Amino acid sequence: MKKIAILIYFTLLAFFCQAQVITSVKQENGKVVFRDTISSNLSKEEIRSRLINRLNTQLLPHAGIITSDDTVQGIITCRMMDFLEMEQKAFSVFTMYLRYRLILQYFDKQCIITIKNIYFIDPVDYKTKNAIPLQEKLISAEFVMLKKKYNVLTVKNASGKLTDAAVQRFNEVFEMARKMVKSD
Repeated sequence: MKKIAILIYFTLLAFFCQAQVITSVKQENGKVVFRDTISSNLSKEEIRSRLINRLNTQLLPHAGIITSDDTVQGIITCRMMDFLEMEQKAFSVFTMYLRYRLILQYFDKQCIITIKNIYFIDPVDYKTKNAIPLQEKLISAEFVMLKKKYNVLTVKNASGKLTDAAVQRFNEVFEMARKMVKSD
């Protein structure tokens, strides 16, 4: 039993030393923002090429679009939409759409990844075609992650579960970006 615990400890230690992992909600000027800086041995052009290639083949076809690609300043901006499933019970499922802006700023030997403008959308609200504009259906990350005021009658600690699921997804996005810009 001790050998298993030691093995798990060293595996987790190696994982956490290799990459920065989001463990808490960060805020800038009262808004929820997640950011990571990745060092690389690649040039600005090589980093951009890898980012565009991976975005177009893996991330964007399923979850978003590039809204701007400024090669002079070295900034790629994407609007993303993911589907989160937090809890599944016999007669109910707790799911939510996660909408956010992904900003990839690249330089020689470095890339800064920022996730901001984070909103949650209830799937029922998202799929219904009524006169209410989408902007009015958005639930802010600040309401869910900072104030922790999002509640669902059938789900205990809904804000906490949404926060955990979103942070897990953002860690996946950051890890994907790390793999994009790391030199071979």
